[in-house]
Amino acid sequence: MKKISILFSFLSMAALALFISSCGSKDTVAPTITFDNSNATSTSVEVGGTFTITALMNSDENATLKKLTVTKSSSLGSKTTDFDLSGTSSNKSITDTMPAGVTQVTYTFLVLDSKDKTASSTFTVSLKQSVYKAIDTYNSLQIANQNDNSGQQFLTLTPSLGAVPTYTLAEAKLNAAKIDVCYGSATTSGNFLAAPASAKAKLIYNNLGPDKLDTWTILNNTQFKATTLSYAQFTALSNDSAIINNADGVGMSSEVINLTTNQAIAFVARNKKGIMYIKNPSGSLSTPGSVQIEWKIQQ
Repeated sequence: MKKISILFSFLSMAALALFISSCGSKDTVAPTITFDNSNATSTSVEVGGTFTITALMNSDENATLKKLTVTKSSSLGSKTTDFDLSGTSSNKSITDTMPAGVTQVTYTFLVLDSKDKTASSTFTVSLKQSVYKAIDTYNSLQIANQNDNSGQQFLTLTPSLGAVPTYTLAEAKLNAAKIDVCYGSATTSGNFLAAPASAKAKLIYNNLGPDKLDTWTILNNTQFKATTLSYAQFTALSNDSAIINNADGVGMSSEVINLTTNQAIAFVARNKKGIMYIKNPSGSLSTPGSVQIEWKIQQ
């Protein structure tokens, strides 16, 4: 009887140990990883655009998150970055600028928990190439200020093929709908370029007889803004990418005053954007002068 009791006790202890062992080594479920954009796993972004993706990670209750590894891959190569994690739930956002020269970028997210279980998910970004407009280039020409009776003071920035783009005051009145800019000289604002509708243009050209601006049928309101483009950058323009970045409507005005030589000026003329480059502005309120202008404009 005593032997039976000892045997029973031994079996009970073994069963208890087995139960404790099985509870302590309970299998854990692998972690999960999803993205914060309605469970999508791809998107499209323009070249040069900024993209953000947030990974949402959770571990089983019997484990904690340990590490996230993000691998960015494209035809330019790959780059891997590790992030330390903690707890049973974590979010990680990745922000990146889309490079030129590739059509697709993939981001592979690999999460590891404290039980060495893993989960991974991949997000794909397709790159959209921006379509820029072609531009027309007009070589350097000269327009005069109000005191130069032998020159033309007005300019159209979108002349017809083969047409002369400069006009005298009388000629400009007859072609008012296509006149975009005039050149003049004043006391307080120096040499300037201005839209026919501007106060600066009216200050000079509304006092000159029967063709003064108040008698025109239409006065276009061209907008201008000085830029920091060099002449080399200006001549290198082959589409309107830099033009639309500079002629963006911010800080633009119907006149640009105190002109200096070697100056690039963005403009919007009758819904077309462009950049002009000016050289050698001269003249004063009482003396003749002129300016050299060349420009590029959207077709």
